[in-house]
Amino acid sequence: MSSFNKRTALLTALMLVALNLLGSCGSASGDSENTTAAGNNDSQADAETEYSYPYPSVNYNGEEFNILNTSDMWTMHCVIGREEATGDALDDAIFSRNTKIEEKFGITIKETLTDNDYLYGTLLGVARNSILSGDDEYDVMYLPLHLVSGMISEGSFNNLLDINSIQLDKDWWYSSFNDVMTINGALYGAVGGSNLMVQDAVRVLAFNEDMMENLGLDKPYDLVRSGAWTLDALNKYISAGASLNGDDTAAWDKNGNTIYGLTNHGNGMLYYMVGCGESNIENVNGVLTNTCGSARWFDVIDRLSTLLTIDDAKFINAHNGNDRDPELGGYIYIFMNQRTLFGVAEVNKFQDFRALDFDYGVVPFPKYDESQDRYYTNVYEGACGAFIPITSSDPEKVGQIVDAMSYEGQMSVVPVFRGIAVESKGLRNEDSVEMLGIIMDTIVPRLGLIFAVDSTLQDALNLAIINKSDTAASLYASNKESINTKLKDIMENWNS
Repeated sequence: MSSFNKRTALLTALMLVALNLLGSCGSASGDSENTTAAGNNDSQADAETEYSYPYPSVNYNGEEFNILNTSDMWTMHCVIGREEATGDALDDAIFSRNTKIEEKFGITIKETLTDNDYLYGTLLGVARNSILSGDDEYDVMYLPLHLVSGMISEGSFNNLLDINSIQLDKDWWYSSFNDVMTINGALYGAVGGSNLMVQDAVRVLAFNEDMMENLGLDKPYDLVRSGAWTLDALNKYISAGASLNGDDTAAWDKNGNTIYGLTNHGNGMLYYMVGCGESNIENVNGVLTNTCGSARWFDVIDRLSTLLTIDDAKFINAHNGNDRDPELGGYIYIFMNQRTLFGVAEVNKFQDFRALDFDYGVVPFPKYDESQDRYYTNVYEGACGAFIPITSSDPEKVGQIVDAMSYEGQMSVVPVFRGIAVESKGLRNEDSVEMLGIIMDTIVPRLGLIFAVDSTLQDALNLAIINKSDTAASLYASNKESINTKLKDIMENWNS
């Protein structure tokens, strides 16, 4: 049984208790059913006993605890602080979490936010300048994982594994992700329950349940549970769902009739490679390793090229940047307007899906075959992890507070996020709620993109798969030396 399934009852109980408490602060009318549903729960005492946090007997006399972070972006929940209770259940859960942390440690949480163009370096610039100044300005920095490898090489952050107060082996830290990010005995940034952005950044496969019923297809939930949700299984579904419906071609036309089997976006071929357990760059016993070129790697690429065909409408690589644009055929627009059976989506898109007048479900990306022992789920590589700068005067103190924030977040904020902001308002059934748990238990980083070592190869492979060009071997051969040189440089400077 997965760690999610073991703790589902606990989180549900705590969610209901939290909602009941938050109801006394006032909740949004749309959440009234959820808040009033919280009743007396016999498992509450057991949950609190099992998960009681070992708070130290300290009081920092109102000392500021300074967080550097990005503003909310793309409807993702990035901001950690809340000025006051607002009546919105999720905002109030975050506010209550922060208030509890402030009271337990005798601190005042202060969050500094940069604008959300951090993709172009604003946040990193603030972080780097602060560290180079040598001042203990920020206690913890929430930084996008795909932009920090240079700062890590510069020695900007503490190794979180050296900070005893951070309990990285606990459920409030996401081990499936953090373990892969632990390189050469060092982990500099970790994801966990203190920041919801990583939850919003998870990529899933959404599907139109109404279309599936009309096609006489069984929903794929049991396939996921049995381990039989594979590329072959996906192929059967998207083959059944694809139809030109009288159109001359499968090219996108907002006024056309074509129904696609599967809608993808951007470099989305790599999401399926990750799902198949092939990520180009992998962590092998703590060493960043080039794992391209194996027989299985070539098999996965060949299978995806064979399966994801365009002319027969089984697949469309939709527009990424304007994901709701009808003219360009944005990937979210196509799904929301019932022009596809399956579609790639990030969890934050569930907020858009609340408006749907049809039922939908979610599943993880498929495995290569049934012999694969687990699912793998891709996370947007710009999701923020918690980093403690090397300028910190007391990393153990900071670690204790960050650990407690992750604990309280996982126990009281994440359940509200999933139970209201995602599940009740977004997902439409208990099967999908269960699937989301499986998905979150299987998140992994795409190391090649995070460490910027294989971007050229990934872009080329993406196009090769879409265009059915048998060039994987030559593409790898032309990129191999560059990738290996970059990996060697990273490993030599990782924790020197």
